[in-house]
Amino acid sequence: MAEAARAQDWVRLLAPTRLEAFLREALGRMGSLVIEGRAPSGNSNVTAFIRFGDERLVVRRPPEGELLPTSHDMMREVRFLDAFRDTAVPVATVRARCEDPAVLGAPFYVMERKDGIVLQDGEPDHLRDPEVLGRLCDETIDVLANIHSADWRDRGLPGRPTGYLARQVARWSSQLGLTPSAKRLMGLERLTDWVTAHVPADIETSIVHGDYGFHNLIIGHDTPKVCAVLDWEMATLGDPIADLVWFLQGWGVDRNESGNPANYVTTWPGARTREQMLERYSARTGRLLKDELFYRLFSFWKGIIVTEGLYSAYLDGRNATPLVVRFETQIPARLKVALALLETA
Repeated sequence: MAEAARAQDWVRLLAPTRLEAFLREALGRMGSLVIEGRAPSGNSNVTAFIRFGDERLVVRRPPEGELLPTSHDMMREVRFLDAFRDTAVPVATVRARCEDPAVLGAPFYVMERKDGIVLQDGEPDHLRDPEVLGRLCDETIDVLANIHSADWRDRGLPGRPTGYLARQVARWSSQLGLTPSAKRLMGLERLTDWVTAHVPADIETSIVHGDYGFHNLIIGHDTPKVCAVLDWEMATLGDPIADLVWFLQGWGVDRNESGNPANYVTTWPGARTREQMLERYSARTGRLLKDELFYRLFSFWKGIIVTEGLYSAYLDGRNATPLVVRFETQIPARLKVALALLETA
């Protein structure tokens, strides 16, 4: 019963009466609000599907309660969505934004709802066609290359053009210290020490998504097209190779291993190999993967801290979705893989 109550509590976070009044003013027209449901995936923020009049929209807001510093930044998402509007990077159009916590209790924004499928929520039959799946793999790496090739100057985007990796290590080390449940992860301190001691120098700066992957893409119902890139919460200016390796970290992970279910399709016939994805990215951008061991261990380390933070919030009853209960076993399993890789250093 407690789980069921928690699962339904998100409706209250939308404050329907105040949200309807806000939409009437922000969109400049009358209409009635209908709450249709919430995204079944998405572990960090509340993502709700609504109708306002005849328009299908999505509301994004943080979960309730005390949040880790710099996390759940809705206005950061808005700035990156605005920056990529009408570009080669497909994104949803922001229809309204609100920084006043008096409306919903936290900053939020409203965007158009894109048609399509999120692979974390299911396995579409059309990807069983090896040719279609191969084309989707090409499409995803091309979209990432387009993100990294976009001119970030004079766009007013958050982030600094130098020191990205050092700042990331400092930031996630700090977040780790604020995550009480992390004490259960034996060996994480050794991984933290290694990553901290092996940060490479800056080489290049680009816009980075921060959590690019199949779980944050909407793809076509019956095509290999990427219809939208979602969840720009961790986007900034930074190291494109870190973004690339993060994306490919779960490549080839099947159901018998810990990992995001959106990546299961990368084991199906027709999926490009990790090496083919790297080659295509290099051909598109001219960038080569160097210091691979650092980037892979950094991705493991960062991912463990991010997901443990979500699991810790779940234990405290303040996470966006109870689906993160799977992290109880998945995170230790992921750490075991990382520590085995560390032994090769």
